[in-house]
Amino acid sequence: MPRIVKPLTDTEIKLAKPKDKLYKLSDGQNLFFVVQPNGTKFFRYGYAFQNKRKSMSFGTYPDISLKDARAQREQVKQLLKQNIDPIQNKRNQNLTTFKEVATKWLAIMEHEWKPIIAFLD
Repeated sequence: MPRIVKPLTDTEIKLAKPKDKLYKLSDGQNLFFVVQPNGTKFFRYGYAFQNKRKSMSFGTYPDISLKDARAQREQVKQLLKQNIDPIQNKRNQNLTTFKEVATKWLAIMEHEWKPIIAFLD
């Protein structure tokens, strides 16, 4: 029978202080709040995809709230139900092609360029 975990509260997260070693606070359903010795705090979600254990970070606290992390967990669960690896999906969304970069650069730079008149003697 699965272990029942008491969900985290905002107060527990705010009061989490760094220790000598990294530690995790469980929110349940494989969502963890990780506190590193240097004081960095972030949310991590553990899951299995194609029989391999994986985990992904949802972002640092307080940029990502507990509510946001829970919402992202549900989005990841939906992707997993569709047999989509959430990490690969995230990489594909952030993928920028050379053509996109070149087009943006060209649009910015063409205002600074002046025509060059070449004289042939």
